[in-house]
Amino acid sequence: MAQARAEIARRGLVVTVTKAYYGLLTGQRKYATAQQALDQAKRYLDITQSLERGGEVPRSDVVRADFQYSQQEQAFEEAKLAMDNARLDLAVLLFRDFRSELHRGWTIFALGIVSAPRLKRRAGHGGTRESGSARRQLPRSAQPNWT
Repeated sequence: MAQARAEIARRGLVVTVTKAYYGLLTGQRKYATAQQALDQAKRYLDITQSLERGGEVPRSDVVRADFQYSQQEQAFEEAKLAMDNARLDLAVLLFRDFRSELHRGWTIFALGIVSAPRLKRRAGHGGTRESGSARRQLPRSAQPNWT
């Protein structure tokens, strides 16, 4: 009975960590998209201001461009906050003392390393299991404690 409960708990943890990981990936993509939109809004604002100085567009176009830039800036900040929250959610699950790991910058995401084995697809090859060697590349203090 205890083994069955432990197996249920293990499966629940796997699901929770997986959801948190994909939540972080989604947050990172939204952040990147918001950053591109902010850059485009800034370019549009700069162009509109230049055209206004040259007398080619009315002031209302500059006001509209400034308003769009402000909206994109707010969306960017919200996306950044959502990404940071997703990163913290996952860090709480993976690290025993996640605050010290985050302060040192040794997160698996900052390094681009996923410490748990994952299925890796290669062009022209079938799926191969990646060993835990990626985990060993991290300093000992940054390796998650899976026990």
